[in-house]
Amino acid sequence: VVSTQSTGTKRLGEAMPNRGAIVTILWVGLAFIISWTPTLTIWTIETCGGTVPPWGVLFSRYCLTINVVSNPIIYIASNRGFKTFVIGMLSRTHNDLLSGTI
Repeated sequence: VVSTQSTGTKRLGEAMPNRGAIVTILWVGLAFIISWTPTLTIWTIETCGGTVPPWGVLFSRYCLTINVVSNPIIYIASNRGFKTFVIGMLSRTHNDLLSGTI
């Protein structure tokens, strides 16, 4: 038997309590890196005196837009409470918004 109190480590097979949060942070970080890489590449090329074709600039802007859109999608996919909240907000009727019951 391995004691977890003396070493501070967990035994193999024990669940991590914040595993969902860690996975969410990793996905958000990966989406950030992927979507900002084209923009940083363009900035580097232009700083060194090079030129970037217009389609390259447009592609980098689309990647930044995808980053903005990907964060809520990642949170909805990985967090049940956030998913319930978003679905509840999107299912409200126009009258609920006008009456101020939200």
